[in-house]
Amino acid sequence: MAEPLTPTHPSVTNAMKALTESIIRDSRLEANAQPSLKENNAPKPTAKTISKPTSKATPASGKKRKAAETSLEEEIAAYKADLDDVICTDDFENDPLPSCGSIRAKMNKLFDSGVMNKLEFCRATGTNFNSLNNFLKQKGPYGGSDSCVWRNAYGWFKQREVMGLKMPDPKKRRIAEAKKNEAEGKTSKGESSKSVTGLPDISNIHLPDEEIDDVPVYDDCDEIRRKINAHLKTTNVTEAQFCRDLYAQFKVPTCKGIQSKQLSDFRSTKGSNCGAKSSVYYAAYVYFEKLRIAQGKPMSHHHALNMDLNPGGLPRDVDGRAIV
Repeated sequence: MAEPLTPTHPSVTNAMKALTESIIRDSRLEANAQPSLKENNAPKPTAKTISKPTSKATPASGKKRKAAETSLEEEIAAYKADLDDVICTDDFENDPLPSCGSIRAKMNKLFDSGVMNKLEFCRATGTNFNSLNNFLKQKGPYGGSDSCVWRNAYGWFKQREVMGLKMPDPKKRRIAEAKKNEAEGKTSKGESSKSVTGLPDISNIHLPDEEIDDVPVYDDCDEIRRKINAHLKTTNVTEAQFCRDLYAQFKVPTCKGIQSKQLSDFRSTKGSNCGAKSSVYYAAYVYFEKLRIAQGKPMSHHHALNMDLNPGGLPRDVDGRAIV
């Protein structure tokens, strides 16, 4: 077994960062000197051409102000930049690799955020699209350990870790901006909830047997998973807030709350009744059904078909979860 690579000396790391910052400053001066260049002719962003955040000028009043935040577009460009000229992935060749599951989680987080798509990631890491999809389909800490995607993805994420680049979170930025606008009085108090999440109020909607937590469910587990994934991707709702929204659907709760791990476990399974016993399944159905009514949307064909086949609702006492 190969010995771990000796960590880079702090002085070397500092020198690398100083050189990178110098290159970045020079690149910014060149860019400012040529304002007429069209965006379409701009080269692919690299570590040498990415600007770091600068501070706003101090007001004449002498009051201190926070440094100007980097725009989301700049953060994304910096994170996606080619860093091979600054840090070679060969430097991590002898690193002990984290589990395949943890690398998969990072990749899925990256794709779900919309910061980068799969094709862009393949080009950046030199991997095959089919190999990438096969790796993402694997399960467990060692599923996909024979794939080159594991090593290549680790090296790509490690480059950014060494450079101190955090994965941008567009959803978090949108929520923060919405709250900031609300605090500045750009939205009325009555619209505050809807303006931040972009969703209607469902607190006044009541479903049959909701008071005893026994609303008949007419969407199977896979359909609920599809709705959850779409909801988290297309709205400003975070997973933590979504868990709180789900727990709020219980009128006589038997648990203290819905944890993010419960949500993650439910989302990771496959099968029409896999996860049927989960509190996430029931609460999510109630939540999405209220949301559908509030938005005035028609009942889906899937929903209507299950109402005909199972008038009393789909069974929630049998979990077809398969062990993978």
